[in-house]
Formats: sequence, structure tokens, C-alpha cells
Amino acid sequence: MGTFTRIDSYSLRNLNNAEYANFIDRFLALLPLADKPDDPENPDVLSLQSDTPAQGAPSLAIPAETVEQERALLEKLTDLNRETRSSAQTEQIAEAERGRDEVATFIIKHISGSSTLPLQAQKEAGKLMYNTIKVYEGIAKLPVSQETAAIKGMLVDLRKPEFAEAVATLGLQPYMAELERLNSLYEQLVSVRSAERSVKSTDAVSKEVRLQMDSLYDDMTDLAFASNVLNGTAETAAFVRDVNSLVAETRTARNQRGSKTKKEQGGDNDPENPDIL
Repeated sequence: MGTFTRIDSYSLRNLNNAEYANFIDRFLALLPLADKPDDPENPDVLSLQSDTPAQGAPSLAIPAETVEQERALLEKLTDLNRETRSSAQTEQIAEAERGRDEVATFIIKHISGSSTLPLQAQKEAGKLMYNTIKVYEGIAKLPVSQETAAIKGMLVDLRKPEFAEAVATLGLQPYMAELERLNSLYEQLVSVRSAERSVKSTDAVSKEVRLQMDSLYDDMTDLAFASNVLNGTAETAAFVRDVNSLVAETRTARNQRGSKTKKEQGGDNDPENPDIL
């Protein structure tokens, strides 16, 4: 066994973006930072770029510029990660789609099956609208974009003056209003998602940012290890020990998350997309 403690070379690509950002944030918090020396030519002038002086870790030979670059990239990744948190939006879209399917199908079946209703007025109302509504049977099975347009057309037909009394007799108004709401919500959510995707591919940008962050992280850990070997102090030894503890904790949490995901999905995670939960 060697004399010197090395920093664990755990592959950060195994982490999704949220885990990765959290790891780098905690890593930076472990750095024994020291204030950047004042400008000897202008000792009384504060930095115009930031309210906080740039900081490096001289005991680890890590320059302030490296720390600053990693912090800036971390902030960028955090913003990108926030933008790509589309799981909630995707679920909203799916929920709106399911809802409009159910309501549209109910309206069609209610009108088509009105011949079995007990009141003669309801039977007559259904008979009046049957030929118009029957063309929309199977609307829930249409491709989603076609379904959006078909629902709009169905609502226009049902709101024709000649059907006003029949719609009231069958009590369809609240269902028509709900169908319109869900269809509009679906269209709006899809439009927002499409607009975001058309502006930029955040996945590609995130990968590039992470590559840059990986390089800086490797530089900092290499410098920290070398400093601990060549000019070791209690401070440098503590840093190496704390980073290894962070790596061990992160690895354990990642393995637990991976095991849970595999059990839920019944298979392995996609190796080509380690950021996908």
C-alpha cells in the first residue's frame, strides 16, 4: 500500500445533472479558500466585476481563476438544469391529454346513447345531434395534433344555434366547457415545450458545460493531491480526506438511486443517457 492518500477517481458522468451540480457545489465548499490579494497598484479600489473578491486555494496550489471558472459553469449548469426540468410539464401534458380524451368520449357516448334515456325530450335531443356527432367517434384515438383540431371542430358543431336546446336538454354545457379548457391547456403546454426546444438544445449545452467542469475538477484534484504530497499540511490532508468522504457518500447515494430505478423500471438505466432518471 502506498504512503500517500489519493483522491478517489470516481466517474462523475454516472451522476445526473442535479446530482452532478450538488457534488461540485459541495466540492467547492470544501476548498480552503483565501482572499485574492488586493491590486498593489490600486489597493483601495474594489473589484468592478463582483462584490466578492476572487478566491483561490493557495495551500492546494489552486488559482482563483480556476475556482471562478468552475463556479460560473456551475451556475450555468444549474440554470440549464432548471430549464430542462420538464418532467412536471410532461406529466401536465399527459394529464390534459387523458382528461380531454375522457370528456370528449363521454360527450359522444352520451349523445349516441340518448335513445336509452328515460325522457322523450332527451331521446329527441340525441336524435337531432346524432348525425353530427357520429363523425367524431374514435376522436381519442387520433394523433394528438389532429385530435386538438377535431375537438375544436366538434365544439363548434355542438354550439350551433340549432343544437342549443338539445345541448341544454342533455346537460352538455359543463362537459363542453371542460373539454374546451383541457384542449386549450393541452395546446398551450405543447406550444410552450416546442418553443423551448426550438430555441436551443439544452441537453447538448449541458453536456458541453459538464465536460468543461470535469476538466477543471480534474485540474483541481490533481493540484490538491500534488500539494498534499509535496507540501503536505494538516489542511491539505483534511481536504483530501473530506473530498474522498464526499465521493464515497455520492457513490452510495447514486448506487441506491440506481438500484431503486432499476427495480421500478425492471431493467438497467440507459447507458447513453446517464442524466435520465
